[in-house]
Amino acid sequence: MHCEGAKTYDKPGTCPICKMDLTPVSQTPFSVEVTTPKGPSPFQAGTPVALDIRLHEPPGTHVGPIDVVHDHPLHLVIVSEDLSFYAHEHPTRTPDGLFHLASFTFPFGGKFTVFADFTPTGRANQVVQTDITVPPGATPPHTPAALVENEDEIGKVGEYEFRIRCNAAKFSALEDSFLRYGLDLDGKAVTDLEPIMGATGHLVIISADRTAYIHAHPIDLHAKPGDHDHAHDHAHSHAGHDEAAILEKARAVDLSNGKPSDIVFHTVFPKPGLYRAFAQFQHKGKVLTFSCTIDAKVPPGGAGASPSAPTHDHSKHNYPHPASVLILILIPILILILILILILILIPLPLPIQSLRPPPLPPMPPKPTILLCSLFLLPSRAKSLDPPPDISPAPPTVTQRT
Repeated sequence: MHCEGAKTYDKPGTCPICKMDLTPVSQTPFSVEVTTPKGPSPFQAGTPVALDIRLHEPPGTHVGPIDVVHDHPLHLVIVSEDLSFYAHEHPTRTPDGLFHLASFTFPFGGKFTVFADFTPTGRANQVVQTDITVPPGATPPHTPAALVENEDEIGKVGEYEFRIRCNAAKFSALEDSFLRYGLDLDGKAVTDLEPIMGATGHLVIISADRTAYIHAHPIDLHAKPGDHDHAHDHAHSHAGHDEAAILEKARAVDLSNGKPSDIVFHTVFPKPGLYRAFAQFQHKGKVLTFSCTIDAKVPPGGAGASPSAPTHDHSKHNYPHPASVLILILIPILILILILILILILIPLPLPIQSLRPPPLPPMPPKPTILLCSLFLLPSRAKSLDPPPDISPAPPTVTQRT
């Protein structure tokens, strides 16, 4: 299950939507090329044509060994632009590493999207897509069908009746969603479905803009955690999710109109909007494909309940990762520091203020020199240095008569 399309993270952790463990992927994306044995252009609606599928791994080489998942190494899903047409094919691999589909007929002209779903040995599951344009040929012009929500209606495929039991509840994006399919034949529940591609059923969900692709498989409401390899059942998804939490939530859903034979799928719609859901089952050798349109609503308050965990924070879908914020803050600071360093290196600083002042006066002679000079002058000034004579008047003589 690819909750966020081709989005990747720069370190290990869990998916912010479904809480499954993230698995390592190639640093360089894979790609798919669809051609015919006669070249890339001889597609024509209404005419059977052989398809060659090339899975490329940069730098342009064919993908190496691929694991067999759900009975096949490659699941090829082809849908029309308006999602009114759906095909799930399984090409065979040739000795030269290509995949070949002997015959395929495009029902009408227009744009088709091809999803290649595969798991390279020792790596995570990959889903790559490409668009091809098919000329209408002799087929009548195709009028695109508008997607209209109808998951609460009863659908018919031949003599079979399909319904999604949800008690009129609406599905919300970014939350755990459980699609419970009821299948009836002649008014009775079908209880003897046959395995198809190694599972009781397959559910492929594609967004209206064909950017989100989900591949889910049934869960067993009566199973205990660890009873089966649930990570293998979700081979198209992240591995190692909280199976116990999912089972607990699924059992808590009140479906009073449900039946024990219902097939239950778990998924998380990665964003609000319209989706086309294609469910496939097999009964008495017949492959039954039931499709409906689901409108995943905006969660209450703009953020839904935590998928498979009560502490999920949906703000991660609307705001950048904290590491990204830190990088955005540090980059301008580093740029400013580099600019300052360049300024200091390339622009000379002005002369110091002290260099513009006049030179200081020479120091005064030391005091000993002054004393010597004074002593040298003393003999020549000896007379002038004698104390002056006492010229004060003599005191008066007092004569006392007797």
